[in-house]
Amino acid sequence: TLVQSTLTMVSRLLGFARDVAISAVMGAGPVSDAFVAAQRFPNLFRRLFAEGAFAQAFVPLYAKAAAAGSSKDADRLASEALSFILAVTVILTIVAEVAMPWIMAVIFVGYRDSPETFKMAVLLTQITMPYLVCMTLAALFSGVLNAVGKFALAAFAPTLLNLCLLVTLWPLYHSHTADVVIAVLEFILQRKVDWPLMDSHVAAYAGAIAISVAGVLQAALLWYGARRSGLHLRLLPPRLSPDVKKIVALAIPGAIAGGATQINIMISQTLSSLEVGASTYLYNADRLYQLPLGLVGVAVGLALLPRLARAVRADDGAAGKNAQDEAVVLSMALTLPAAMALMVMPYLLIAGFFQRGHFTAHDAELTASALRHFAWGVPAFVLAKVLAPAFFAREDMRRPMKYALISVGVNAVLG
Repeated sequence: TLVQSTLTMVSRLLGFARDVAISAVMGAGPVSDAFVAAQRFPNLFRRLFAEGAFAQAFVPLYAKAAAAGSSKDADRLASEALSFILAVTVILTIVAEVAMPWIMAVIFVGYRDSPETFKMAVLLTQITMPYLVCMTLAALFSGVLNAVGKFALAAFAPTLLNLCLLVTLWPLYHSHTADVVIAVLEFILQRKVDWPLMDSHVAAYAGAIAISVAGVLQAALLWYGARRSGLHLRLLPPRLSPDVKKIVALAIPGAIAGGATQINIMISQTLSSLEVGASTYLYNADRLYQLPLGLVGVAVGLALLPRLARAVRADDGAAGKNAQDEAVVLSMALTLPAAMALMVMPYLLIAGFFQRGHFTAHDAELTASALRHFAWGVPAFVLAKVLAPAFFAREDMRRPMKYALISVGVNAVLG
């Protein structure tokens, strides 16, 4: 947990710097709302399809194969899983690229009557979609590393996304450096770049390209780490082998169970697109309440899952119970003070992090209002991440899926 949390903290600090750059260059308006939408869609599928569901289904099965002492069986399982999920995500990405105008008409509904902003959101999302394919590879390599008890490289990899966006966006905060980025964009997009509000438009397109580049770098780094740990992967013709069928059977309900928070965020973002700037306010508030969720909930959950899987395999109920109890106590000891801080001083935090450039004091006030109400839900968000591995280690995905569906239904109705 310490390794995961420390490196996640480094990534989140760089992520805050990235979001400060986004807010300073784009402000809170149509351009930033389009960029947020472009990030949300591939990120939703990444967390549902690659990270969440795949990791929760793959890690226990791979851990069992590795614990049985057969590296050949473990390599075969990883190769079959990689080949199948890679084929599925490539097909999904191609379909999404073609159907993006219709998809955005649903998730970016508030801007359907603003053709220029709507078209921008469509193109930005098409540029970022390849990130999903890269994250599929990264998720498998991360799962392999986590299953053998190596958490550092997988926890460090998200830092590359923040670094790519920072390197791309910070120069645009100073308008005289934008000319270089504009020239590169004209070459990549194969058309003349001639927008009003030049810096914010350029930043949005440059940021979208940086996201896909970061995905390639993350996948390459984690592949290197998995190779160093002894994994020997082969790309096979994708097929539903018995092991892959088992992963799919676990992953589908696991996608819903593990991704409930992300689905709820997507619903909120879709509804908030009806108000100019609201998507950006929720996005920035989301960045702050996700900090304890990532540093504590996700970190403890990732460390807990292989330990519980080994306890279940050994039929050691006492070890599993002790691990779960320790995880709950540790996570709440760290989360409750963080939640109180977010509830008591949201404006101080938002103004300190984001109020600069095009992001005004009024924007900070509205973002702080959202953050205050996210804050009292933080302990529950964290507990959901810590309690879910108890089900996943036992390959029980259906009950968490039912609870998640109730959560999504309540959120949609109240929204």
